Amino acid sequence: MVSNDAGHDDPFSDVLPFVITAETESFRAAANRLGVTPSAVSRAVARLEAAVGVRLLARTSRVVRTTPEGEVFLARCQVAVETMQRARNQLAALQEEPSGRLRVSLPMGFGRAVVLPRLTTFCQHHPSIRVHVGLTDRFVDLVRENVDVAVRIGELADSTLIARRIGRSRFVTIAAPEYLERFGRPRTPTDWQGHRCLMYQLPNGRLRQWAFRLDGEACTITVRPFLSLDHGESLVDLVRAGAGVGHVPDYLAQTALADAAVVELFEEASASAGDIWCVRTPARHPTAAVRAFVDMLATSAVSE
Repeated sequence: MVSNDAGHDDPFSDVLPFVITAETESFRAAANRLGVTPSAVSRAVARLEAAVGVRLLARTSRVVRTTPEGEVFLARCQVAVETMQRARNQLAALQEEPSGRLRVSLPMGFGRAVVLPRLTTFCQHHPSIRVHVGLTDRFVDLVRENVDVAVRIGELADSTLIARRIGRSRFVTIAAPEYLERFGRPRTPTDWQGHRCLMYQLPNGRLRQWAFRLDGEACTITVRPFLSLDHGESLVDLVRAGAGVGHVPDYLAQTALADAAVVELFEEASASAGDIWCVRTPARHPTAAVRAFVDMLATSAVSE
């Protein structure tokens, strides 16, 4: 705010009029941007020059230019103004209460295992947000389906979506203790002879091969399925019950592992199941609700 008070003695408030005048080379242009009169801007610059004891602007009838001393001073002042603006923006963001509708699309397994258990606490912390969650393993069209933010796992296809990595998952090979007592513990990640392998069926109908990291190299192992199904959580339930050995992303098995209902086999050879991303469209500026939700996901219990 430019003051018209002749007795004004705060030189810092006169820095912004000086910076804008120097950048536009015009008192009138600076006045238009600040919403004051050109004479008020001129007086602000004059006060600043008096305060620092040096002429900062060379004035002519046609143009206003910085003096050599003014050029040096301008560089420092621009940094100060930018820092102050960032501070104000951050403060405003902190004070903005997340609210409004939030439409989210989540992969079925990740959503049920990681996000839904945390959703009640999120809604309690942000009572003004109305959350709608869609659980699906297909890639939704965020624009056409009016989705604010989606979670994708694995390598992202080239697109215009803005992405933030919130974690990383890995494949875990799991079995129940009673299964291992009955069938024995497999010797290597490549030897599944005589074992009951439970395999996950992908949306395209194919079976997901088992992935390991052997001798520092990622590889897939061809496994003969004892049983296959297209629901990851149900597959983990069968492993819990001792039906066989499973190979799933870690977020699906985290509860069973924590409860010691299953044990992990060949942990040292586990392979990456892909990065976990939050994506949104660039056409939409992220609302406070979107930022709050993404921040919540970034602190969720996913491998790093």
